[in-house]
Amino acid sequence: MKRINQLLRHPKFTETLKRLEFLEKDRIYCRHGLSHLLDVARIASLMQYQKKTPENDIDTELIYAAALLHDLGRVPQYEQGLPHETAGLPLAKELLSDCGFSKEEQSVVLDAVLFHRSTEEIDTCSKTADLRALLIAADKLSRNCFCCAASDTCYWPEKEKNRGIVF
Repeated sequence: MKRINQLLRHPKFTETLKRLEFLEKDRIYCRHGLSHLLDVARIASLMQYQKKTPENDIDTELIYAAALLHDLGRVPQYEQGLPHETAGLPLAKELLSDCGFSKEEQSVVLDAVLFHRSTEEIDTCSKTADLRALLIAADKLSRNCFCCAASDTCYWPEKEKNRGIVF
């Protein structure tokens, strides 16, 4: 997890999280700070551990990298109205490169970040598709709708709200 710890200490990562925290300070709905990012990483890791096979073995650092980077685009979303899944890609790529991730690893992680809001079925079996599916599921499962005071006014459809703990 050496590269993940590098990422957590990277000045651009920490600055972006501080900015995001400021921008969401009055938000009554789910926030997207470090706590959320780590929840997503840990849930995705647990999911991966439970279904791990020789063909489906995603490196834990890739899971953590995707989870830690997936919502950094929220800053340009709030400030410029851009979709966060695309707005965060340049920063994510820079951070991955600075922290020693190979081009192939960057491609896999960036794909997961780009498509983490996708609702389409993933019908292929590859490291890229598997990480994408893990991130999508873990991001949704990280939400504590069952104890959220703002759940009644949240835009999430009722069928997608988490009314209990799965992981």
